[in-house]
Amino acid sequence: MVTGLVTDANNEPLPGVTVVLKNTSTGTTTESKGRFTLNVPESSANATLVFSYIGYLTREVALGARSNLTVQLETDIKSLNEVVVVGYGTVKKSDLTGSVSTVKADEIRQMPTVSLEQGLQGRAAGIQVTQASSAPGGGISVRIRGGNSINGGNEPLYVVDGFPIYNNNDEANPSGGRLGGYRTSPNALASLNPNDIESIEVLKDASATAVYGSRGANGVVLITTRRGKAGQGKVNLDVYHGVQQVDRTIDVLNGREFAQFLNQEATNLGQPQYYTPQTIPTFNNQADWNSLLTGEGTNWQKEIFQTAPISNYQLSFSGGSEKVQYAISGNYFNQDGVVKKSNFKRYSLRTNLDAQISNRFKAGTSLTVSRTLNNQIVDGGMGNANAGAVHASLQYLPILPIRLNNGLYSRREDEPSPMSPFGRTNPVQLIESTTDLTTSNRILGNIFGDFRILDGLNLRVTLGTDIDNRERDYYFAGEGERDLTAQGSASIGTTAAYSWINTNQLTYNKTFGAHQLTVTGVYELQQRTQQFRGMSNSIFVTDAFGFENIGAGTQVGGPGIFSSKNRWSLASYLGRISYIFKDKYLATLSARADGSSRFGANNKWGFFPSLALGWKLGEEPFIKQVRFISDLKLRASIGQIGNQEIGPYRSLTRITNSDYTFNRQRVTGLTPTAIGNPDLKWETTTQTDIGLDASLFNDRLSLTADYYFKKTTDLLFDISLPLNSGYSSTQGNVGNIQNQGIELTLGGYVLDGPLRWRTDLNWSANRSKVLALSTVNQVFGPLLTFDYRWRGNMLQVGEPVGLFYGYKTAGIFKTAEDVKASVQPTAKPGDVRYVDVNGDGKLDGNDRTVLGNPAPKFIYGWNNTFNYKNFELYFFFQGVYGNSVLNATKRDLYATLGRHNLAKGTLYDSWSPQNPGGTLPMIGGSGYNNTPTADEYVDFFVEDGSFLRLRNIRLGYTLPVKNKPFLKQARVYVAAQNVLTFTKYTGYNPEVNDRGQSTINQGIDFGAYPLAKTYMAGLTVEF
Repeated sequence: MVTGLVTDANNEPLPGVTVVLKNTSTGTTTESKGRFTLNVPESSANATLVFSYIGYLTREVALGARSNLTVQLETDIKSLNEVVVVGYGTVKKSDLTGSVSTVKADEIRQMPTVSLEQGLQGRAAGIQVTQASSAPGGGISVRIRGGNSINGGNEPLYVVDGFPIYNNNDEANPSGGRLGGYRTSPNALASLNPNDIESIEVLKDASATAVYGSRGANGVVLITTRRGKAGQGKVNLDVYHGVQQVDRTIDVLNGREFAQFLNQEATNLGQPQYYTPQTIPTFNNQADWNSLLTGEGTNWQKEIFQTAPISNYQLSFSGGSEKVQYAISGNYFNQDGVVKKSNFKRYSLRTNLDAQISNRFKAGTSLTVSRTLNNQIVDGGMGNANAGAVHASLQYLPILPIRLNNGLYSRREDEPSPMSPFGRTNPVQLIESTTDLTTSNRILGNIFGDFRILDGLNLRVTLGTDIDNRERDYYFAGEGERDLTAQGSASIGTTAAYSWINTNQLTYNKTFGAHQLTVTGVYELQQRTQQFRGMSNSIFVTDAFGFENIGAGTQVGGPGIFSSKNRWSLASYLGRISYIFKDKYLATLSARADGSSRFGANNKWGFFPSLALGWKLGEEPFIKQVRFISDLKLRASIGQIGNQEIGPYRSLTRITNSDYTFNRQRVTGLTPTAIGNPDLKWETTTQTDIGLDASLFNDRLSLTADYYFKKTTDLLFDISLPLNSGYSSTQGNVGNIQNQGIELTLGGYVLDGPLRWRTDLNWSANRSKVLALSTVNQVFGPLLTFDYRWRGNMLQVGEPVGLFYGYKTAGIFKTAEDVKASVQPTAKPGDVRYVDVNGDGKLDGNDRTVLGNPAPKFIYGWNNTFNYKNFELYFFFQGVYGNSVLNATKRDLYATLGRHNLAKGTLYDSWSPQNPGGTLPMIGGSGYNNTPTADEYVDFFVEDGSFLRLRNIRLGYTLPVKNKPFLKQARVYVAAQNVLTFTKYTGYNPEVNDRGQSTINQGIDFGAYPLAKTYMAGLTVEF
């Protein structure tokens, strides 16, 4: 029996310290007064006890003949002095004055991620990550503390090992949306391998982001990749394989039910039933009338979905001497989509090298070479009524087969209905006949030299480049036997983007007495050039050439050709002073001046200052007396940051070619398309932040809380012009938006004995408000599609950004008496009852009202890790609450006419005299399209998008191989992703945004690519 006391350096008792008999599982923990009791077998001669506690150095004590011990643990200085990467430098976490969230590599690697943004999802407060498309390599939208802009960009700036990248997914689509028909572009950052990441720091407040000036308004994400360390070389292998399945399907009518629906429609309209034994003796391979009545027909969702594999292989080498360190990694990632033929592949190679050339000079390089191949199957129908295999699978007729007896794909016209054909393409034909491949070849790298001029004075010069060449090849095979005018269509498009940056940074560090001073000066230049080229053609004699011989098409007028080129440049000066007094009082002052080619001649330069103050209350004597407080710090900051994310040349008058007739001949001339604005400048966001950082119970629990207020002025917005000017509008700086919110992060070790439990919870809420617009108080977003004439979301002064706006409903009319008592005199039983919102006794456009807000009331994430001996269990919940989603797919699925397939409820829950309890409009009636003003949102289509999702669960086991000379460590694990989702949403996935990175049109779902559940097993080995 051994008893003892464990204290800290001040002889204060430490509760919860783990005490373990070395090389055994025998252990205990200290009680509240720091004392412990442990049974040690008499056979344990020369026994050693191991004492470990969070925030303190582990200590081993030889027991010898003693039965009572007093052990003192030393503070783990390395833990308290954890270094955090900030813009143009690093700082100890305890000295941080800005609002910065950190995500470590171990957290990112807990779940498979295609792109680095997915590693942020649910792991840091104030960051909302939305998978705009769940397709492999699909686009992602990230919002840090809400959106600041209407027409400008809202994505954060990403800085990869010092190289700034703006993730504009539209640039990832070489055709710019003009070729092939899909709107959701591939993810521009998917070419970077997230397995190479060492840590991610998210800069959120003005103090942290102002050093990036005109690009910092939407937050900054700093990515640091793994670098080598001096010591014995390591070889690491990481492999996993898995399968994916569709998370859920949508219940639609089968073949028999669809036939019943059409017959009910005919009955309600007073017409003869369509499907009878007399009219349909045989129908589409059905042997007789009875088989039609009992047949399930074709389940089109089943035909296009598949169980899809996913795999990853990562091999890395690291090590080095005191003079040279290296880190080299190679990666192959392959993910097939749950929609057949969709796929994403990535091949990447990264090399990081650091060399100490002399006592004063250090040099290094970071280089990534990658190639991605993304097979896209259009994941929605917003851009084209006939595009979108997922959307088509919900609407294509279940009574049609995949192919007819003659081997051709069935078409809507093959159903011999007297109704007008509704143009939906066979979903299997869409998949099998479409090739839509985007190939990206990217080189991202830099070289640096770091020269120590004097003790404390360093000059660092960096030169970096980003070469990103993308090619999109599209071909849709025609069926010449059926329609000679549409026999194949093809397009090719390329984007060649080249960026370079030169950063010259001078840093001075000096400590004198109670004063610590760091001064940073930066001069930086950056330029980016993009060139687009493309060609399209159609009516191919054969499909054998595909897009590889686009000249073989014979469309009238010849191939369509386009090309364009743009360039922008940025010059910047930055100064920053960080001052610490008595290791308690902190101050950071920075100012950046940016000159951008994107803006008008009168506003080329902008100035962006910031100030942050910090007070380490934990160092004050009156706080040190509070035993449960380990550390406490208050922060406050204010500053201005900008947003330059608009297209080049917006300040200039632009012209384009235009054809006209002169003297009976076709002549090409030049036509102005937009009037210039020499006063155009960037949007400016002024942000205030108040924060608190606390460590409690001997660093066992940590808490971070922030309140922020942001106001964005000089919004980039279209200004109306007099029509006699020849233009309807020009872009200018008008309007204001504000965002304010709260962020909370709480984490620590609930258990720290033989069974360890680490939990981390983050929660954040953001509220936006439109303060002013151009010359009006209300603006609607763009129409959703050319054939889908819904107005889009709304901006209104005094309200949040992008509200859903339209008509409220109050069920349906059940009787003629209900109609007489209403404000809809022309309605009939079974029609939708609309709400007279303003109570004026009539129904018109003035009764439109707010139907929902796509922005959530709050978002949250909950991470948990359990460790016991060699086992580790990790699970991660992520959720969104209080947001609305426009389920635009329901407009067609809940129609009242059988021009395409419909939701099951339309047959079983529709009102009729025989079903007076039905809650849906009458089959054959006007349905939800009979709004007082045409093509408006209706609350039936706006749903609660709140959800709680078990994003990842993983069980790992570390194999006992440490004594093997050739094997340092080995670990196996099984994992599952997206296995549980709790939501009321009726579509495929509440986490959706059909309009990608659009600001106004958020929260829209139109047959989007469904979410996948993933099950996998993996192995990590270190040699």
